[in-house]
Amino acid sequence: MNFLPPGPGTAVYVLGDLPELGSDDITRAVQLVSADGVTWRVTVSLPLNRTYTYRYYERLWFAPSDPTNGTAIGDPFVGQTDPIVVRPVAKIVYVHSSLAPPVLHWRQDDGAYADLPMEDAGPGQTADERRWIAGPLGAARTLIEFYVTADDGSQRDPAGTDTYRTPLDALLLQDEHLFGYVPSASVSPQRRDYTVLPSSLSDVSFDSAVLGEPYDVRVLLPRGYDEHRHRSYPVLYHMDGSYLWEDPFFSDPYDQDGAITAGLVRLGEAAESIHVGVDNSRFAAGSYDCTWWETRARDHTPPGDTTPAGVGPGCVAVAGEADRFAVFLRDELKPWIDARYRTKPGAEHTAVSGQSQTALGAFYLGWDFSETFGGVGAQSVYLGAATNFMTHVSGEPKRDIRVYVDAGSAEFQNLSWALELRDVLAGMTPVPFAVEGDLRFVVGPGQGHSVGAAASRWPRMLPFLQSATSPPQCWDGIDNDGDGLVDFGEDSGCDSAIDESELFACEDGIDNDGDDLIDYPSDPGCIQAASNIEEPDCQDGLNNDPAQDDLIDFDGGLSALGHVATAPDPQCTYAWQMDEAPSKWRCGLGAELALLLPTLMLLRGRRGSS
Repeated sequence: MNFLPPGPGTAVYVLGDLPELGSDDITRAVQLVSADGVTWRVTVSLPLNRTYTYRYYERLWFAPSDPTNGTAIGDPFVGQTDPIVVRPVAKIVYVHSSLAPPVLHWRQDDGAYADLPMEDAGPGQTADERRWIAGPLGAARTLIEFYVTADDGSQRDPAGTDTYRTPLDALLLQDEHLFGYVPSASVSPQRRDYTVLPSSLSDVSFDSAVLGEPYDVRVLLPRGYDEHRHRSYPVLYHMDGSYLWEDPFFSDPYDQDGAITAGLVRLGEAAESIHVGVDNSRFAAGSYDCTWWETRARDHTPPGDTTPAGVGPGCVAVAGEADRFAVFLRDELKPWIDARYRTKPGAEHTAVSGQSQTALGAFYLGWDFSETFGGVGAQSVYLGAATNFMTHVSGEPKRDIRVYVDAGSAEFQNLSWALELRDVLAGMTPVPFAVEGDLRFVVGPGQGHSVGAAASRWPRMLPFLQSATSPPQCWDGIDNDGDGLVDFGEDSGCDSAIDESELFACEDGIDNDGDDLIDYPSDPGCIQAASNIEEPDCQDGLNNDPAQDDLIDFDGGLSALGHVATAPDPQCTYAWQMDEAPSKWRCGLGAELALLLPTLMLLRGRRGSS
C-alpha cells in the first residue's frame, strides 16, 4: 500500500483475524517494510482456503507492545486465500487407556466441547489397556484442545481443569504424552548425555584442530531415544552452551534441566530433537571477564567486522573470526555428533541458535553456510558489530533457510537491531522472506535484555525451527508407496493413521518393535512381508494372559527382550500368533485355524491386484 506516515518513529502495520496476521491483537500486528517511506509491503504466509479480514494501522515502531499504540488507516478489507483442498482435511485422535470406553471432549475454538465416545481400535501397549480411536474430526492444520474421561465423566486426563492443546493432525495420547507415531510401551524421559562438573563445566570436551582450543559440549537427548532405536532426529545447535540447562554466571539458565523443551515436545508442539549446547572456549570458562567476552566476540563476529571492547577495564576490541568457528562446527563438531547419535544430518533438519552476540553468529552461520544450517534462531540479536556483514546480506538473494528473530520491547537497542534484521529479510527482492512462512518475528511485551526473558520466548522459537506437525505417512494425503492407495482407511499397509510408513510393518525397513530384528524373515514376529504386525502377543516380551500363566512368548522372551525371562508359553506355537490366551488355540477348531492363519493373512494382505 502507499501511505506517508506523518512523523518520525512511525510505520505501517497490518492486523487481521488470522493468527498469522495477529488474531486482531494490535500488539501482534505485522509491520510492513518500506524502502522510500511511501510504498509499504510485506509477504505473509497464510493458510489455504480461508476467508479473513484485515486492516492497516499506523503505529510507533518502538512501542509494539502498547495496546493503545495504533491508528487505523482506512476501512477493513476482506480477503480469501486459494480455495484448495489439501489432505488431510481432518484430525484423528488415539488414546491408550484402560477406560472402556474413554470419552474424548474436544474443540477447536473457544466454544463448548464436543463429547465423543471413542471406539476400540485394538490392543494397547499393556495387557490391561486398549487403543481407542476418535475421528476423523475437526479441521486439519488447526489447533485442537481436548481432555479424556470415563463415560461417567470421572478419571479426567489431564487432571483438574488442564487440557491438551496441540497442532498435531494425527496423534496418540499415552501416559500424558502426545505422539505422532506409535511409541514403545515405556518411554524414557529427555536426558542429558553428559555430566556436569564443578563450575558447571561439561565432562565432554571437544578439542578443535581448526581453532586450536577445547570447547565443552552438552547433548540433550529427546524422550524415548533409548527405546526408539529406529528413529533419527533433527539437531539444534545452541551457542552459549554453558548456561542452557545449568548456569555458572547468571541467576538462572535458559531452560533448567530442559523443562521448557520437554514440555513443548510432550504436547506435540516441537519436534523430538537432539539439542547440542556449544560452550565458549574452555580457555574462557568459569568466569565472566575479558577473556570470556573476547573469545565469544571473536567466534561470533563475522569476518570483516569488529566487536568493540566490552565487559570492563582492560578489554579490547575483537576482529571477527566467525568463519573459522563455522568451519569448526561444520567440519569437526557436526560430523562427530552425526556419527555418535542418530541424527538427520541434512540442512533442512539442522538449526543453530544464539542470543545477543551469539545470535549474530547464528545468523552468520545460516546465511553464509546455508548448505549446512537450514534454520536460525536469533534472539535479541546484536548488530553493533555487523555493519559490513549486513551490507553483504542486503545485496544478496534470499537463502533457503528459516529465520526466527525476536527481542523484548524494553530492550530498545536490540529491538531496533531485531527490526533491522527482520526488515532486511522481509524486504528482499525479487523474493522476500515470508512472515510466518520462513520468517518469524516476535516481540516480548515489557521484556528486557536477559537470559530469562529470552527463555520465555523459546515456545515461539523451537516449534518454528523444528516443527512436530509433519503428519506421518499414513495421514499425509500422499501415496508414499506408489500402490495407488492413500493413507489409513485406503492403504492396507496403514494399520493406523499414526503409522510412519505406508509399507507393511514387516517390509518397511524399520525395527517397529525395538527387538533389533527387522522385517520378514529376520523378525520372527513377521508371518510374511505383507503383515502389519512385528510384535504379536507371542513375540512381544509380555505376559498377555496373566490370569492363565506366568509364561511369555514362543521363546520365553528371548527375541523380544534379549534374554530368556520365563519358560515359553505353550499357547504360542508360532511367534506370529496374535493371542497368548489358550481359548484361541485350544478350543474346537483352534489348532486347525492356527494352521490356516498364514493363508488367511496372505489373502488379507493383497492390495487389490488381479
